[in-house]
Amino acid sequence: MVEPLLYASLGACVAGLIGLLLLPAIWARAVRLTTRRLVGRLPVSLDEIVAAQDRLRAEHAIGVRTVERRAEAAAEEAARERIVAGRARSQEMGLKLEIAKLKESVAALEAHGAAVRGDLDRTGAEAAEMSKALEAERTALMAARREADEARKALSELELARDAMRVELAATEAELASALAQQAASEREIARLRGAVQAGEAAASGVAATIEAERSRAAEAEAARLAAERRLAAEIESFVAFRADAARPAAAGAAADAGLVALRARLDELADEIVRASGAPRPPEPPRPRAPLQQAAERVRLGSLVGGEIGAQ
Repeated sequence: MVEPLLYASLGACVAGLIGLLLLPAIWARAVRLTTRRLVGRLPVSLDEIVAAQDRLRAEHAIGVRTVERRAEAAAEEAARERIVAGRARSQEMGLKLEIAKLKESVAALEAHGAAVRGDLDRTGAEAAEMSKALEAERTALMAARREADEARKALSELELARDAMRVELAATEAELASALAQQAASEREIARLRGAVQAGEAAASGVAATIEAERSRAAEAEAARLAAERRLAAEIESFVAFRADAARPAAAGAAADAGLVALRARLDELADEIVRASGAPRPPEPPRPRAPLQQAAERVRLGSLVGGEIGAQ
């Protein structure tokens, strides 16, 4: 077990001896290589030193020029930056002015918007009032249309009444023609009686007195007839005024019919008075034949006036 240790110690000693033998050669080589490297790096002769100085001066000049160019570039960049900063400041001032103007515009627009909102509110109120007014006008228009319909109905009723009066006028004209024929017959009879009276005047003076009395009575009857005609004219005027009032849309047809019936009764009464004043006896058939010449003429006149009045309305 000791033997390996001895061999190991021996090997270590031999290796140390060999190393000591080789160490000077290795050291010399290292010194030689280091010296060669230093000589390659550092100038040794005067020319090399001058060349090294020139190279250093050139490198320094190049470095200084590089620094100068960098300084010039930095100065130019600073100038450009100052120009850009000036432009930016001017733009900033312009933007500030524009912002101020925009603020003023916004304030003016807000004021205008408030005014417009006020106008819209007023317009809405006016529109509501106009809507109410239109509704009222529409209601009034509907009422006017209803009144117009009523007026048209009343007008149609009046036209029907006018047609009825025209029919009655035709009947009255027929009665007038009959009365005229009867008058002609009466005149012929009167002429015959006058001839007989004139023939008998020489025979009896009493007959002359009777004829004179008849003449006076005929004059009185004529006066009564004229008075009755005047009253009849007044009644016709009142009837025309009554028909003018009845032609309005608000009047009722029943009142016009009642007035017409009353006027007809009044005309019959006036005709009776004329007949009584003239002393002519009424015929027995029909029971109430009130169609003498005066009554027929007045009825024709009344129908003409009423027809003209209704046509004018």
